Amino acid sequence: MPWRAGFLEGLRNSRKFLAIVSSAGLTAVRNPYVNHTHDNVLLEYQTALQISSHIDDASYVVPVFIGEYTDGMLKKFGDYDSALYPDQLEAMEKPDLSEWFPVDKGGKVCFKVPSDFPIPDAVSWTPREIMTDLFRVQGIALDPRDIDPGLRKIQGAIASNDADRFRSDGVTSYDVFLSYRVAADADLAEKIYLNLKLAGLNPFLDKKVCAWVCGQRMMAC
Repeated sequence: MPWRAGFLEGLRNSRKFLAIVSSAGLTAVRNPYVNHTHDNVLLEYQTALQISSHIDDASYVVPVFIGEYTDGMLKKFGDYDSALYPDQLEAMEKPDLSEWFPVDKGGKVCFKVPSDFPIPDAVSWTPREIMTDLFRVQGIALDPRDIDPGLRKIQGAIASNDADRFRSDGVTSYDVFLSYRVAADADLAEKIYLNLKLAGLNPFLDKKVCAWVCGQRMMAC
């Protein structure tokens, strides 16, 4: 299934949008020297924020901020400063290479998103605008080596009693859409997905991406 078709299927039929956010996953977003117009993750964030505003429900978006370990010590996610993110979509002109330094090292209820809700073809908000809006939402901190406490909070946020806002129409529907950067957070997204399934929830994880992750693991064996 093409990414856009899977994105639309999952987003339009999910009660919640779970944004898995890590510093590594935002490396490309912080880079001012690339064009962000067709960044899939930014497009997912922008669309989810637009839906949240459209349905007037701040709890629709659930950000999960992933910490990282350095020398055995947990450092909580801290890249909240909007100045870290470019204030334009187009790529800036790179400076002379002698001055260039990398930015980074390294029967179910069905959600009532209208079928004609205008899902954009490309990102129209700047990375700074998107991340600023996302960081305004109360998020959940997650220790990547001890995910159980964070998972309980995630399950609580997803399983909130809001069934009166949904309908049952016999189509495939999901409790939550998982959004993440494949290159940085695929393993963690898969763990969250499997744990939510074990908890009796029905999360949406792009099948094509899931197959890619499994394929990479098989190649490594």
